[in-house]
Amino acid sequence: MAKQGFCRTGQVAQALGLSAHQVRRLCETGLVDAELGSGGQWRITASEVGRLQRDGVPLIPSAVDDSEPDGGKFETKSRAMINVSPRHDLLGPSSQRLIESDDEVHIARNYLERPKIAKATELETDWFPERKRQREENQTAAAEALINQEAASPVAHTREQWHHRWLEWALESVPWDAPGEYRLDVRREVDKTLQSLQPGTPESLTRKLVEGAIQQGLKTWRSSQDTEKALGDALRQMPWLAASIGQPTKWQMRAREEARSAMSKLPDGASFPAKIAAATAAVQKITLEFEEETLRQKIVDESIPLLLLSCAEKEDAKAAIRAGVESSRPGSSKAELRRARATALKPFEDTQRHRESRQRLERNVDQRLTHIRTFLDQLWADGDLEEFGDYPEVWKFANEIRENVRAELLDELGGTQEVSDHEIKAMIEDIVDDLLWD
Repeated sequence: MAKQGFCRTGQVAQALGLSAHQVRRLCETGLVDAELGSGGQWRITASEVGRLQRDGVPLIPSAVDDSEPDGGKFETKSRAMINVSPRHDLLGPSSQRLIESDDEVHIARNYLERPKIAKATELETDWFPERKRQREENQTAAAEALINQEAASPVAHTREQWHHRWLEWALESVPWDAPGEYRLDVRREVDKTLQSLQPGTPESLTRKLVEGAIQQGLKTWRSSQDTEKALGDALRQMPWLAASIGQPTKWQMRAREEARSAMSKLPDGASFPAKIAAATAAVQKITLEFEEETLRQKIVDESIPLLLLSCAEKEDAKAAIRAGVESSRPGSSKAELRRARATALKPFEDTQRHRESRQRLERNVDQRLTHIRTFLDQLWADGDLEEFGDYPEVWKFANEIRENVRAELLDELGGTQEVSDHEIKAMIEDIVDDLLWD
C-alpha cells in the first residue's frame, strides 16, 4: 500500500486483475472514488479498493467523458506535470500556444467519443440493479437451505444413533485375538452395509447383513489363521528325529518353506482342507528326503568287518562306500543302496581274503618247518652229514637255516592256495639239500 492509505493505479490494477489503462478510465469517469495528485497521477483509497474487490468492478466505458470542454482540466494537468517534473531545470519556459493546442486536441477527441461514453454509462446504470437481484436470490436460497437443514436434523440424528449402535455391536463381535488393523476392515464393511439400509429395516435382517459384513472384514485374517493352522498340523507329521523343540532343524525349515509355497499357489479363498492337503503333501516330500538321507548315512556308517585292513585302509574303504552310496539315484531303495555299498567295498574285501589266505599258508608252512630237523636227523642217521662233528652241530644248523627255509618256501608257494603235506615236505628237503651243499 502507498503512504496515507492511497494506492496507485498499477497496484489497483494488479489487485483487481485489470490493466492500468482500465483503472484510469474508471477514475476519469468517476465510477471509483479517486483523486488526482499534483503529479497528474490518480490515487485511490484502500477502502475503495476493498469495496471493488467485494462488490465487483463496474463496466468500464471505452472513452472518458470530459465535463470541461474548455480544456481547463487538461491545462491544469499539463501544467501540474511540468511543475512536478524532477528535472524542471532542464525544461524551457512553458508556451501558452502549445498548451492551447494540446487542449484543442483533447476537446476534439472527447467530442468524437461522447456517444461511446453515453452508451457505457447506460450499461453501468443497468449493472447495479442486476447485482442487487442476484444478491437477494442468494439470500433467499441460503434461508431455504437452513430451514431444510433444521427440518432434517432430527431424522439425521436418529439415523446416526442407529448407525453407531450397530457399528459398536459389530466391533464388539470381533474376536479378541484379531489384530487391530482387521477391526478397521470390519468397520469399513459394516459402514458400507449400513449405508444401504434404513433405520426402519427389520432388526433380524439388519443383524444378518451386519454379521455378513463382519465376516467379510475378517476374511483375510481368518484365511491367514487357516494357513497357520494347516502349516502346524502338517509339520507335526514329521518324524521326531527330523524335528527339534528348540532351534528348528534344517528339515523343519525346509518343510515350512515348501508348505508355505504350496499353499500360496492355491486360488484365493481356498478352503482349509485344500490348504492342509497342499501343506501335508509338501511336508511328506521333505520327510521322504529326510528318511532317504538317514538311510544313506546309516549304510555309510556301518562298521567294516575287515580285521586284516589297516586304519588307513579302513578310512579309504569308508570314503569309497560314501561316494558309491551318494552317487546312487535319488529315491533309491534300501536294497539298491546296499548293493552300492557292496560294490564299493569289494576291492577291500579281496585284499582281506588275500591276506587271510596268506596267513593260512604261513601257518601251514610254520607247522611244517619241524620237518627240517626230521630230515637232518635222517641224514645224520644215514651218515650223510660227515661235515658235522657231532649231533649238537646238526641241531644248531637246523635252527640257523629255519628262517631261510621258510622264506624260500613261501616264495616258491606264492599264491598257491592248496598244497599237500607231502609236497611241502619235499620242497623243504630240496631247500635244505641246497643249503647243505652251498
